Amino acid sequence: MTVYTRSDVVSVFVGPTGHTHALSKKAKEAQGITCAECEPHLLEMGGWVRSPAAVELTPDEIREAEFEEKQIQNFERQTVAENARNAAASVRAGRGVQ
Repeated sequence: MTVYTRSDVVSVFVGPTGHTHALSKKAKEAQGITCAECEPHLLEMGGWVRSPAAVELTPDEIREAEFEEKQIQNFERQTVAENARNAAASVRAGRGVQ
């Protein structure tokens, strides 16, 4: 079975087995290692999981997600404000008010 870790991990030494596993330095998403001997030790170490979807985000990925969330919130606020201005203009136009 494969175990997965964050994209910013570039290698791991698993002491009990004496194995070193090199990972991609350019990974953009969770990376996996398939080694039956190392798997239980990696899972015990923490930071390693059985599903790529369960891998923790890197600090860079967290900052990026927070930035994107702020961008979405700003867009939503601007849209609500614009809709309110348009609605007010429609009401004024319906009353003959400029």
